[in-house]
Amino acid sequence: MEDKIRAGSVLRGRYRILHPLGEGGFGVTYKAVDQDTFDSPCVVKRLRPLSTDPYTLATARKLFEREAKVLNRLNHFDQVPRLLAHFEQDQDFYLVQEFVAGHDLSQELIPGKPLSEAEVLKLLWDILEILRHVHAHQIVHRDIKPANLMRRDADGKLVLIDFGAVKEVGRLVSHAPGQTQLATVIGSVGYMAPEQLNGKPQPCSDLYSVGVLAIQALTGRPPHKIRDDPRTGQLLWRDLVQVSEELAEILDRLICPHWQERFQSAAEVLEALRPLLPFPQEATLGDVSVDQVLVTRLLARAQEKARQGDFQGAIADCTLAIQLDPQNSRAYSQRGSARYKSGDLAGAIADYTQVIQLAGDARAYFNRGIARYRLEDYEGAVADYTQALGLNPQWAVAYYNRGNAYRQLNQQQQAIEDYSRAIELNPEDVRAYFNRGVVRGHLGDAQGAAADFSEVIKRDPQDGEAYFNRGVARVQLSDLQGAVEDYTQALQLDPRHGKAYYHRGLARQALGDPQGAVEDFSQALSLRSAEATELPEAEAAAQADLYLQRAMAYLSSNTLEPALADCEQALRLDPNLSRAYLCRGLARQGLGDPGGALADFNRALELDPQMAKAYLNRGIAHLDLGNIEAALSDLNQAIALDPQDASAYSSRGRIHWLLGDPLAALRDYTAALERDPQNPQLYFNRGQLHAEREDWPAACEDFSQVLQWAARPGIPRGPELLLNAHLRRGMARQRLGDWQGALADFDQALQGDPQSGLAYFHRGQVRAALGDGLGAIQDYHQALALGVAVAEADIRRDLARAQIQTGDLQAALEQLNEAVRLQPERRDLRQERAELCRQLGRWPEAIADYDEVLRQDPQDWTAWLGRGMAHGQVGNWDSAIQDLSRVLQQDPDHREALWHRGQALQQLGQTEAALQDLNRLLQRDPQHRMARLARGSLLLTLAVRGTDGPTNRAEQDRVSGTESLELGYYAQAESDFDQVIQEEAQDGEQSRQLYLEAHLKRAQVRRLRHNLEGAIADWDRVLELASPGDPEVLVTEALLYRGLCRQERGDLAGALADFTALIQQQPQASQAFALRATVHLALGDQEMALADLDQALSLDRDWGVANAALAYRQRGDLHRQANCPELAIADYTQALALNPQEHSALLHRALLWDGEGQTDKAIEDYTRLLQLELDPQERVWVLNNRGWAYAQQGDFSAAIRDYDQAITLCTADASDRDPCHLKAHFNRALARTALGDWQRACQDFQAALQMQGYEGRLLEDVIASYFKIG
Repeated sequence: MEDKIRAGSVLRGRYRILHPLGEGGFGVTYKAVDQDTFDSPCVVKRLRPLSTDPYTLATARKLFEREAKVLNRLNHFDQVPRLLAHFEQDQDFYLVQEFVAGHDLSQELIPGKPLSEAEVLKLLWDILEILRHVHAHQIVHRDIKPANLMRRDADGKLVLIDFGAVKEVGRLVSHAPGQTQLATVIGSVGYMAPEQLNGKPQPCSDLYSVGVLAIQALTGRPPHKIRDDPRTGQLLWRDLVQVSEELAEILDRLICPHWQERFQSAAEVLEALRPLLPFPQEATLGDVSVDQVLVTRLLARAQEKARQGDFQGAIADCTLAIQLDPQNSRAYSQRGSARYKSGDLAGAIADYTQVIQLAGDARAYFNRGIARYRLEDYEGAVADYTQALGLNPQWAVAYYNRGNAYRQLNQQQQAIEDYSRAIELNPEDVRAYFNRGVVRGHLGDAQGAAADFSEVIKRDPQDGEAYFNRGVARVQLSDLQGAVEDYTQALQLDPRHGKAYYHRGLARQALGDPQGAVEDFSQALSLRSAEATELPEAEAAAQADLYLQRAMAYLSSNTLEPALADCEQALRLDPNLSRAYLCRGLARQGLGDPGGALADFNRALELDPQMAKAYLNRGIAHLDLGNIEAALSDLNQAIALDPQDASAYSSRGRIHWLLGDPLAALRDYTAALERDPQNPQLYFNRGQLHAEREDWPAACEDFSQVLQWAARPGIPRGPELLLNAHLRRGMARQRLGDWQGALADFDQALQGDPQSGLAYFHRGQVRAALGDGLGAIQDYHQALALGVAVAEADIRRDLARAQIQTGDLQAALEQLNEAVRLQPERRDLRQERAELCRQLGRWPEAIADYDEVLRQDPQDWTAWLGRGMAHGQVGNWDSAIQDLSRVLQQDPDHREALWHRGQALQQLGQTEAALQDLNRLLQRDPQHRMARLARGSLLLTLAVRGTDGPTNRAEQDRVSGTESLELGYYAQAESDFDQVIQEEAQDGEQSRQLYLEAHLKRAQVRRLRHNLEGAIADWDRVLELASPGDPEVLVTEALLYRGLCRQERGDLAGALADFTALIQQQPQASQAFALRATVHLALGDQEMALADLDQALSLDRDWGVANAALAYRQRGDLHRQANCPELAIADYTQALALNPQEHSALLHRALLWDGEGQTDKAIEDYTRLLQLELDPQERVWVLNNRGWAYAQQGDFSAAIRDYDQAITLCTADASDRDPCHLKAHFNRALARTALGDWQRACQDFQAALQMQGYEGRLLEDVIASYFKIG
């Protein structure tokens, strides 16, 4: 059920509730004050029924009335709280009782810390004395436990509380037949007797609880941690502690489960304990003397007089009692108390000393300590409290008072320890919390102080000083908002609390609420003027300080005129107030009076040469006036005087930055942040410096700190700092490549300021980096529309980049043209435009831009590279090589330059130089596939060139020495093509063109190395993977060379199929017809061969001169075989026109001329043949034929010369059986015969016949017969 009574509620017009103390039974207990008796403390108990039905209310009312009557019957007994009032209000029932300041026994009976037997005996005696009195009024408490026994601070006596469960014995049980008994079981588990659990409590039920409590004290264990006998329920405690047998027997009887076997009264237990007590006790039974009775009455009357304020009468009665009984320590104690209250502190000390001598009583030491404290004998007070605590270590108030004395002796740590012990013993002692908080605050433990004042407020929400002091602690903890709330609460409780206004003004000023600060300082000034209780000098100084603080608040809001006026007031009240000169200087500086400001700063320093703030602000003034050296000197002095002043380091950092010393500036900003680690402006300044030094991670960290601290309420320029921090951190993240983080920052910046063109500009850059070209374009256009503190040319350049990203190259070129128009001297813009022109294929424009870049900076190697590549694209190979060579002079390993120069060199036929560039490139970048393919192609070219047939024997010998090199070229080329193919295969679909081209090249190498199967496999792979989108040349070349290779292998059908497919692919390809004709020839199909050759020679010959000559020669052969000499001669003539070295065409045309009788043309062709590279046999054959032609013309001498040469060649080759040798001898014989040279003719015949096997007589007969015929 929700408690409807709140702190501050007033009951019956006089009892003001402070806070709850606890709950139990049917009620809630509160601490309160009685407003009619000067706020004296009291306890209010409210009966709170769980239900509002009439029956429950009636029962509750009955219990309430009983409790009130019980308490009223015990009102004369000082060890039970007095009943002050009882009433019913709004159907709730209230009891008002005396407040007992002290602690309950649960703070003395600490688990694990058992008491001695003597201490337990004393405790038992004290509790039983209370119960003897209570039971004498026929009252059973029913809830005896440590928490319901209070140790009163005033005298250390026990007080029995919480009679919420009491019942009169005579009304508990009714024996009338048929009567229904209403029984309420009340008590605490562990302490309740068995009969009480059954709803039938007896007076000895309280004795059972006392026995359990005593066993708890002896063992140091609460009841629930002590075993019991499962058969009888008796606690099994004896093995837990060693005690006398007598005491053990008494305790066992007290906790006997059967109530009839227990002691039946407290008096009976006291009599049993008496022999065990180590100290004499006043007789409870028997006679006393008349003097003792008189003393007792005198002391009782003195106590009543003291209560009524008649301290002198009380002193007189106590003095008379002392005269009657000089050893009566109680009389001295009461007289000491009365003397103390009457102001006779020395007399009080004397009486308490007498008590100590008579009884060694802890209370006497305690009281004497109080008196000594009042006399400012703090050391004596500490000694007395220490003695009292030695006798009673659980005395919370003694610890509290000794803490106060230690505090006066400036022994603050000892004071804190005593306050802490007091709180440990009595957690409700607000005074101990309060004073400990004050001491902790003085020692700089603001956290502890705030916690203590919070405890005070929890227990007494109306304590305005606790709120005020907690506010002071919160300021020290930088919890300014919390401090303002506390000061406000203090002012609600006390609207005239001038210090609270003053301190709240300071806190508001620190929170950036200058207007609120001005209002508070104004209110404080108003109160001070109204009160004016201090001395004039002190009042003037205090008012001057208030004016000064208000002036500072005005300065914070840049309200300079009122600030100046307040400074004037402060200086009128206190002309030597140096800080007022400082503030007035700041006001004058802001009002445009630098001379007056410097004069004030100088005056402030005259009054206080150690004022660091004056040096600081004078340094800033010098800085604003451009006096850098003076400013630096002042700031150095400010730091020397106050090394903890963050603003001085910050200002000096600014100067170092201006002087171009970023490292010194960085050190100063860091030092400033070490002293003010929550200042977002300092983090921002250092972040900017990190950014200037391109330390992007450090810049990011600082701007993140800005975002953390600037978000707090009351931070000056907080929103602006947040916006700029997002913007700057985004720029730093951008440099670090954290694109998503940068994008988030720029989004935040634009959310805070949608007109920030700079944020749009940088977000555009980030979006471009993330691939969002369209988003980037939108941002750049927005930046151009809003205007940015960035060159327009830069925005247009980046816009062009985004347009390139989206593929809109023409729009990008327009933006770059505009950027160059705006800043024509910027090389970077021209460079980018040149790159874009290259992409657009506008090579002359690109070259022009590169020319301009190099005019401005001849060392711009990227421009040399770009221009070299552009020159290569337009075929200016020499210029390309020159530009690229400049790049390689700067960086010999530049990959792009090596690649493009290698291509240019190759175009110029400088194969060896090109190969060097490619080799170097592949050494630096083994994964450069294009370079590897190109190198393989060059190596193939070199190998093919190296195998061209030598022209003579010497050349043949030279070439034989390079055969291994040529084979090495082939192997290297094939290795390059292998690697390209392997790498491309791993990349899947990437760069298919390189993959297919490598297969084509490797096929050529394999064919030249006679690996026809491998070559065909490569061409098969090309034709398998070729797609309609690939260049046509891939398919045609594969078909062409596969056909050739198949022809070489003898696979004429396969070759015929390839050449036919090639013709279908390219119907105008004359070479394909010519090649197919050769296959037809090989197959013996002369008709088809002739048709293909006719077709080939009728088309544009695209296969080269040599192949065209071959086609003419082949067709000439076909015409010759078909006995069409004229057509054959025409084709041979055409072939020789294309290839004069075509010796087969020459030979066959010579024969045809000879057959046609045109011997002169035949001799001409034979002569041309002899000029060609022929083997000896071919040369002999041609010489014979030309000799014969000469003979046909009658030029036998020329004929004989040819025969002579033929015979010489045959003799050199030892070819005696060679038909050509025979023929040469025979024909020379005929020629000699024609010339009449019979003798040598005979010799030739003889040689010829000998070659045919004629010998002896037969040889002579043949020769004779021949000459006879001739």
